[in-house]
Parts: sequence; C-alpha cells; structure tokens
Amino acid sequence: MLSRQILCLILSLPLQTSCKTNESVQLVDSFSASNIGKPSAAQVTSYQTQILLNNDNSDTSLDHMPKWRNWWYMKFEGIPTNRNYRLVINDLFEKQNPGWQHPYTPVYSYDKRHWKRFEPNEVSQQQDTTNTQIKFSVTMSKTFTQKSVWIARFYPYTNDDLNLFYKRLLSQNPNLKTNGYFVKSALAWSPTHNLPIDMITITNPAIAPNHKKRIWIQARSRASDSGSSFVAEGIISWLLDETNNDASNILDNFIIHIVPMQNVDGVFDGNYLLNSRTQNLDNLWYPQGSNPLFLSDGAPKENLIINSKIRELLDQPGKFNMAINLHSAQTQQQTRAFFYPHFGKKSHRYTSQQTNLWNNSIRFVNSVREHYGKFGSQYLIEPNPRDGGKGFSYNSSLESWWWKNFHDQVTAITLNTTNDHAGFQPEYVTPDRLRKLGGALMLGILEYNHLPTIDNSLEPALTVTNSAND
Repeated sequence: MLSRQILCLILSLPLQTSCKTNESVQLVDSFSASNIGKPSAAQVTSYQTQILLNNDNSDTSLDHMPKWRNWWYMKFEGIPTNRNYRLVINDLFEKQNPGWQHPYTPVYSYDKRHWKRFEPNEVSQQQDTTNTQIKFSVTMSKTFTQKSVWIARFYPYTNDDLNLFYKRLLSQNPNLKTNGYFVKSALAWSPTHNLPIDMITITNPAIAPNHKKRIWIQARSRASDSGSSFVAEGIISWLLDETNNDASNILDNFIIHIVPMQNVDGVFDGNYLLNSRTQNLDNLWYPQGSNPLFLSDGAPKENLIINSKIRELLDQPGKFNMAINLHSAQTQQQTRAFFYPHFGKKSHRYTSQQTNLWNNSIRFVNSVREHYGKFGSQYLIEPNPRDGGKGFSYNSSLESWWWKNFHDQVTAITLNTTNDHAGFQPEYVTPDRLRKLGGALMLGILEYNHLPTIDNSLEPALTVTNSAND
C-alpha cells in the first residue's frame, strides 16, 4: 500500500463528451493492502483504467520472478453509473520466463464490507505475444450502480479486518475476556510498520496442560494469501462455539496456538508474497548450524519471533503434536484446496520415520476431506499425490524446521486454499465456505488423534460477520 491518491485526468477525445461536463474518475490506493501496480503505468480515463502489475515493494531485482506478483486492490471514486466502465489488469513478462496466466474472477464492493464476484460475461482474458515477451490482460467491464467502488483480485483480508474480527468476537462474547478459554497476545511488533504479530491461544483452562497436546497453526506468511485468513477465522469461531461438543472435546485435549497473520507488514503494504524488506517468510527459516532448533541471525525478524515463541512453548507441559501452515495458491479455476504431504510409502525407498510422517499426513488429510465433504459429486479437497518427495527436508521452509527438529513426532503440513471455483463450479469459493474448511481441519485433528467426533458440524453457532463476505 503506497500512501498516495492518484487524481486521474480525462483524455480529450472527441467522443468523450463527459470531458465537457468535468466528469472525473479517481483511482485511490491510500488504504491497507491496496495495490495499483506500477503508479507510473496507471492510465485512467472516464471510460477505462489500465494498470500494470508491479513487483512487491517496487523492487526491480524481482523482475525475473513474475510469479511473485499477482495482487491488486484499489478504490474508484466518480465511476459513471450510466454505462460500462472497464478495468484492465496487465502483466508483462519474458516469453521464456512466464508469469501467471490462469483465468480468474475478481470481486468488487460498494462498501468495502460486502463483496461480489463479477459475472462471467463481465470478465475476459487476452494474451498478446511477441518474439520475446507476453502481455497477459484481465479485463472487467461492468455498469456499476454507485460512483464509489472497491475492486480486488480476491476477497481482501487486511490488518483492519483482523482487528474488526477481534472486536466483534469479544463484543458478542464478553465472557471470553475473563473465562480463560481465549487469550490473545502480541508476540512482538513488526520491523517496518510496528504492527502487532498476534498469537491466539484457545484451550479449556480447567484441565492441566500436562494432560494435553499442542497444535501450532499459522497463516499469512505470504502477504496476499487472504483465503488462509478466512480459514483461520473459521477455526477460531468453531473452537469458541459453546454448543459444539466436538469443539469442547478439542479444548479438553489440546492447546491450540494460532498466529492469524504473520506477515503483517507485507499485508499492510499490499504485497503479493513478501514482507516490506523483500523477504519471503515462507522459505527463510535458516537454522543455526550448531543447533537447528534456533534460527540464524540472517532469518527475517518475523520468523525469529515465531521461532522464539515455539521454543518457549517447548519448555512448557504439553508436547506439540501437529503444525499446520495455512496458504493460498494461484491455480486453474477448477483446482480445489490441496495439501502438501511429504515423503511417501516405504516401498518408495523412504525411511521408517519418513514413511510414518507420510502415513500420518495422509490419515489427517483423508479425514479433513471427508468432513469438508462434496459439492455435487466431487470432494472439495484434491486427491492425495502418489508421492510427496523429500525435497522439503533439505530446504529452509517452516515444515523443514519442524522435520529437522522433531521428525515424525510432529505432523507438519501445509494447506493451500484456492481462489476461484475451487470445486464449487459453477459457483465460487466464498469466505464462508473457507471458514467451514477451518471446522473441517479441527474435526480432522480429533480423528487424527483417535478421538471421537459427535456433532460433525462445520458451521458454529458463534458467527462473527467480517468485512469480506459474499
């Protein structure tokens, strides 16, 4: 998010009679998570706006990483309401190193709270290719009913949305402030914008922690993965539903730690992937050479903060049992949510520990798939891969940190939500559908740990209306 507002000039074309009436369209990006691409490339008229996608933090050293840019979010003021207005999102990349070219369906809102998808006939894609370059364009054309409108790549979930969720959660359930089931604390403050990196702990305080296992869940290490924020909301709301017997069962047996937004700086800046310092939090879990439990000083501050807290919890009663990393992915429109299980079967020449992690992961994923269910005849979680590979164990991702330190004693796995149909075709995935995935994850945790499920409900009685609803 760049703190500026572009006042757009009307081109003096003969057919644009609106020039004579002083009609103007303003393109605004002075709010959290906004992104209008390269400011110098924005072209705004009374009939259309074109933008060119930009690297995170306008960092030109990322020009060779076109798949590290695909987030945009903006506001228009003065939009005409008596005819179609066009918004064209352009991306330009080398033919030998292409960026994202998947079709997708953006969203719009007149109040920044209630969001709608564009209709299929209002969105089109075009690809122009030269000998060396590709320009991929997504065009929206619609007659809007109000002069002020927000438009985004996908349902936004900003720092403000998270704070609003907290406020409404506590307003509707004031007993959470005192009953000990819900504890929110700031682990530390972000290095650029001094924003809190929160951790939420949810458990039954009446049962001693030495009789429980710990679960670690974190979201938004990648800035634009807003789908993961809705899943995190769903988890929190589901766990705090006092009428849900399955939620009570989890809170009696587990301590759930949730970091709902790790990359708070990157979210605030409107980045696609990185933090404000152009660091990818997802793969910079650099271990110390002498002790892989600690991260090296070269790791991003946001990762050092998380690492420090996990190590602190390791000294407390209750061993970690699972670690779930919540992401979102750019995919084809029909791709459903999917997991990244690691390693594979023993027959594929994996060690016993590697095979055990694979089997544990598959057992968990299968349970989540069953609980999230089907839309029509199709499950809403992608089938399991034949093999997960061992490459992650050599890299510096969060899951590799868990593996290097705990092997198969902690089932560490990533869930990726997707942004378009996601198995709901001809409909689309929505914030509420993503929240229900949070409930399915919790039921999967129960069954993974050989505990019974009773209600099998994905939708809690506790509902907290958020700013990004279909």
